[in-house]
Amino acid sequence: MQNFLTKKPTDTILGCVMTAETWRFLCLQNSELTFDSKSYGTNDLEKVLGIFQQITDFYKK
Repeated sequence: MQNFLTKKPTDTILGCVMTAETWRFLCLQNSELTFDSKSYGTNDLEKVLGIFQQITDFYKK
């Protein structure tokens, strides 16, 4: 796998799936997919934005 923007190889892909009201975060590392056990709702926006910031920071490395 490789980072789409930097074209550098990566073993980890972080992502999010969502409905209109809830977010779930996931990690694909090598060939293993892991979901965050918690769903985040619209009342968790501060937490959701924090997780998105962590994902962004991860890919800035």
